[in-house]
Amino acid sequence: MKEGLEQGIEIGKKEMFIEMVERRYHQKCREWIEGLSEKQLKLINKYIFEEDEFEAFKQRIDNSN
Repeated sequence: MKEGLEQGIEIGKKEMFIEMVERRYHQKCREWIEGLSEKQLKLINKYIFEEDEFEAFKQRIDNSN
């Protein structure tokens, strides 16, 4: 049961990040976000309002690995 709860939380976090990025940048990003590491997901909150352009934002997250 604990494992199922943890999986549900992970899915919920990714859904939240997908919605945030799509609303901010008006770009489809589901596949990209689903492939990000936990570290990269945390950086979304940090960089989302620092970058005005989606490609700059995406590159910054991608290069953080």
